Amino acid sequence: MELMDYESLMESLRTKRKQLGLQQRSVAQQAGIAPSTLNRMENHFHDANYRTVYNVWCVIHDAETQDSETAADLMHDSVLYANVTDTHDTVAQTMREKGFSQMPVKDENGVVVGSISERVLAENIDHETQIAELMEEEFSQIKASTPKSSVRRLLIDGQDALLVIDSGNVIGIITTADLI
Repeated sequence: MELMDYESLMESLRTKRKQLGLQQRSVAQQAGIAPSTLNRMENHFHDANYRTVYNVWCVIHDAETQDSETAADLMHDSVLYANVTDTHDTVAQTMREKGFSQMPVKDENGVVVGSISERVLAENIDHETQIAELMEEEFSQIKASTPKSSVRRLLIDGQDALLVIDSGNVIGIITTADLI
């Protein structure tokens, strides 16, 4: 497989954008860049970084494939939670057995209040510490109807995991591994 040079890639994306009838302003907005930046990229006045070009490609690719896949198609519907009262050892064992690298954390009322990762567990040497003392921010929540392109961008941009909700209830979880 031969790699395209930057100018050929941008020309290909510009041509595809026009074939699909996509407005430059709309593509730029969805890719998270200014319309003037996309204009300069398409006209070879601006060499963008990989992430910017990738985001433009995702917008155009998703429009081409009509982005019919949603969060509901990607998610795992059996969400396993750690509890704030669980100990480091209990959660670490569960994560090892299940092959998880992170988990959402619920309080005693069943409300998601945080998350725990294998990195945090590895950094803590007191294995009797309760998860409430170790947990980090809760995972971002998205609707089941969220397009795959948006899910991809959230995960690539640094979200560890996403909780999928419907009518205010968690119905699934998505991690970066679900995109590959």
